[in-house]
Amino acid sequence: MVSRDDIPFLPSLRGLIRARNSTQWNELKQILWHSITARFARKGNIFPLAWIHPWSNCRSTQPPALFQMMAGYWVSQSIYVAAKFRIPDAIQGRPKSCREIAEINGVNEDSLFRLLRVLDGLGICTKKKEKYELTAQGRLLQSDVHGSLRSMALTLGEIHYQAWGNLSHSIRSGQPAFNEVFGAGLFEHLNENKADGDTFNEAMSDFSGLVSHAVALAYDFSGVQSVVDVGGGHGKFLRTILGMNEHIQGTVFDLPGVIEGTKEYLSQFGERCTAIAGDFFKSVPHGACIYILSGVIHDWNDDQCIAILKSCRTAMVESSRVLVVEMIVSESKPCFSTLLDMNMLVMSGGRERTESEFRSLFQSAQLEVTRIISTLSPHKIIEGRRA
Repeated sequence: MVSRDDIPFLPSLRGLIRARNSTQWNELKQILWHSITARFARKGNIFPLAWIHPWSNCRSTQPPALFQMMAGYWVSQSIYVAAKFRIPDAIQGRPKSCREIAEINGVNEDSLFRLLRVLDGLGICTKKKEKYELTAQGRLLQSDVHGSLRSMALTLGEIHYQAWGNLSHSIRSGQPAFNEVFGAGLFEHLNENKADGDTFNEAMSDFSGLVSHAVALAYDFSGVQSVVDVGGGHGKFLRTILGMNEHIQGTVFDLPGVIEGTKEYLSQFGERCTAIAGDFFKSVPHGACIYILSGVIHDWNDDQCIAILKSCRTAMVESSRVLVVEMIVSESKPCFSTLLDMNMLVMSGGRERTESEFRSLFQSAQLEVTRIISTLSPHKIIEGRRA
């Protein structure tokens, strides 16, 4: 049975009604599909084995489950290489033979055949009469499609993969493995290495686009006049909010190196949207109705999070609200956020948090949690006001 808490039906239904004629409808349909399939497939584990290895049901011919878990990076690297060489892009349009795909991508035909065989087993593509076509999962690895996860596959397969190879450093020292591997902190490295920075920012932008639609459905923005997206990157989150709420004025606030690309991305909104450069540890734009922190708080340690939240509090007026959009770690059952928490340790020294830990952060920043709202994604909206 699916509880009301699992699917926030009424707020999402209202959001769908408001957005049914908007330009965001294709993205909204994807959010609904991802949510429904994920929730009904869930069995209570962090990663049900059949999700990772569809062939694992053939128990008589497969190695033990623990071995398959230990070899999980074989799967992630196969998906990464498929994305890197744009194999899904080559397959799109019509089914193609291995030779045709190899010629399009300039790769070794025999090696590609062996990779396609793996991708077939993973449900990324299917083989019919010696030709391959994409599945719904495989289409998400294409470039320039709604809900694309190609850039995410690239950043996970490159800088994340390298950092995770030194997980033992983080467990031993409590410090990010990324710094040990790359000789600099994550955001310093991304700022100084354009290729890694562009891929990472594109991945975060694509992912925030999916999350933003879930938030826009769950939260009632009808009485909101202005929104500041703090640490909003290229503005994909805010773009969704503005696209579904034509009465709102929006501002993206981020570092100078990020904001230049943001201005062009949001130019369609004209005077409704501005992009401001700054440092959220010091201050954020004053007087907005809503301050959104989506995927920001989990990047930082407690003291840094409190400083960010205090910047928001200083800028808020009495009626303002801050919306922290994050996964919440369950204190009673396994969930994906515990793995994401390990990723934050490895990459930046940040962490995922439980509800009580979020409440403590808010209290330390002289904010009060007013409510926690479920969405059609794994993320929740933690709303707060000045205490």
